[in-house]
Amino acid sequence: MLIQTAQRRSKVSEMTWDELDLDSSQWEIPSSRTKNEKPHTVHLSEQAIAVVADITNIGSFAFTTNGKPPFSGFSKPKKRLDELSKVTGWRLHDIRRTVVSSMAKLGTAPHVSDKILNPQSGTIYGLAAVYQRHEFLEERQKELDA
Repeated sequence: MLIQTAQRRSKVSEMTWDELDLDSSQWEIPSSRTKNEKPHTVHLSEQAIAVVADITNIGSFAFTTNGKPPFSGFSKPKKRLDELSKVTGWRLHDIRRTVVSSMAKLGTAPHVSDKILNPQSGTIYGLAAVYQRHEFLEERQKELDA
């Protein structure tokens, strides 16, 4: 899900079922859970929906092993991923950089990547950010589907 959405590890691990609208292929992260304190819409590609559809709903959180507050045991699966891929020396947060770098290679505009990542500040800043309020939802969907 980290690769499919380019969202922060903590946001994905804290994903709740009520934030998901699978019919609209969207994940709505509320402002209370974002760094910039603004609600954030994340498009869910077919692959992302397949990940979520494969999860058994046993509580409020999508990623939980016991129905209680979110998944937090990242070190064991990360170690297993290192072993399977035979790649080490990286952090889960590096996935965001890799996804955005890959989108840039495919021609994604930096302001669209920023809207996907939802950083505190991005390529549109200052006076332009005051006036430019378009969310680029269709463009974000196209890029995450790609």
